[in-house]
Amino acid sequence: TRGASATIEFKADAQRATSDIYQIEGTIVYVSSSGLGVSLRNMPTTVRRLLESASARLANNPVDVAERHPSNAVATALFASCSKHLRAALERIESEFFDTVTKQLADGRLSVSGSVTITPRQAARLALQDAHGEFRAQFFAEVESSIRRLQFDEAEPLALLGRDLQIMDDAELEHYLTVTRIIERVEASVGPQLGELERRLSLLVNRSVESATNPFGPAVVCRAFRGAIAHVSIATELWPGIYQSFEELLLRDAPRIYHHLTKALSSLRFATLPRAGAGDARETVA
Repeated sequence: TRGASATIEFKADAQRATSDIYQIEGTIVYVSSSGLGVSLRNMPTTVRRLLESASARLANNPVDVAERHPSNAVATALFASCSKHLRAALERIESEFFDTVTKQLADGRLSVSGSVTITPRQAARLALQDAHGEFRAQFFAEVESSIRRLQFDEAEPLALLGRDLQIMDDAELEHYLTVTRIIERVEASVGPQLGELERRLSLLVNRSVESATNPFGPAVVCRAFRGAIAHVSIATELWPGIYQSFEELLLRDAPRIYHHLTKALSSLRFATLPRAGAGDARETVA
């Protein structure tokens, strides 16, 4: 339960019977089917180094994934069509986001002497303008990379699978929780459409597609947004408004995005199914 106290106990080396046992007190700040987020109090330097080392080892040992590289023309056409639709929808959101935010932050003020005073809002506006090209490239590269991982059965990052150990400071945790809440609200607004999309994608790639790793889903889109904008220098008090602008655009367009994605997947899949009684029978999935 969020807000509950938690005690984490672990050994520095589980293979040694004489390993030191460490205990850390903390508070649960995030709960999901993929794991827990615990805010730790007074973490000793030695313990932090051990956890960072464990996190690095997990990141360097991805899960084994069977080698299946589908070359089916239907799958290729499906991924191309869905990717094109998602890209167009996200380009519209990305463009409107920067237009909206830069207008909101445009408040340069004149001092008594007539010189321009650069406020935190104006500084953030300039930083966003300077980073726009890099943001755009990184954002779309991450989304497209997630689509390729699903299409060619490549291993997902452990962070998406909930099998990694992430060490965050307070500021990073606040960003993580904010993005998580956005994901939850967007997913809730299009639950049925997302469920149907993930069911069809699972049939197409012959393995389970979950909300956290659905490359067309809100989780991947929002994490890509955070990763792309993370290095832009913005005053702490302005971040809530930045996230709110992105969330409002995504909530506005999500129903249309997932309606069309599911429709595209349905038409491509069914249009290529053999007729009943012709050749090898295949199950029709509604």
